This record gives sequence, C-alpha cells and structure tokens, in this order.
Amino acid sequence: MIGDVVFVYGTGLYAFLIRMAQRFRRRDHAFSHVTHVGVVTGADEIIEARLSGVRLGTLSQYPHKDVVGIEATPAQRKSIEAYARSCVGHEYGLADAIGLSPADLADILSPD
Repeated sequence: MIGDVVFVYGTGLYAFLIRMAQRFRRRDHAFSHVTHVGVVTGADEIIEARLSGVRLGTLSQYPHKDVVGIEATPAQRKSIEAYARSCVGHEYGLADAIGLSPADLADILSPD
C-alpha cells in the first residue's frame, strides 16, 4: 500500500560497504543487514534515494526485500506519498548513504 516501507537486502560490494558502515556506526547492529530503503508510492513504484539523487524506482527491481506495512489513515498515506514525491530530484550523497551526519564526519576526520 502507498506509504509502506521497503527494506532491501543488497548483495553487491556497495551493499557490503553500507553494512560495514552501519555496523561501525551502530553498536547494537540493529538493521545493519538492511542496505536500502524506499517508500511505496504505487503498485510497483517506490521513491528511493540513490547516489544520483532521490528518484522513482520499482519494487520489482529488488529481489531481496521486505515490504512492511504501516498503520496509517488514508489521509496520512496521501501525505506520506506527497512528501516522498516532493523529494524526487533532491541530492543525496555518499555520507547520506552510509548514514553519517556532518558531525559524524567531523568526529572521524578530527578525533579528539
């Protein structure tokens, strides 16, 4: 359904690097097996963030995934979809992909 969340379990080198970065960043390793996330916006449509930016994608392009339903009213689902669509075309970079904030990067590059 529109607004549900897609968790992808990638298998390539890039997915491996994301998993390692998440394990480094999170001590509890929760969800470090998830390498990509999207929001369902149609029957086979998702909005996802890629290194090239936020874009439309398809559910069918990901063979290893779970679609997790959320509890939401139709109005809330419409709002989620509208927000996700408003993000299409926004920039997204490597630091975003591995979940590092500017503060995290500063800590790594200049430890105390």
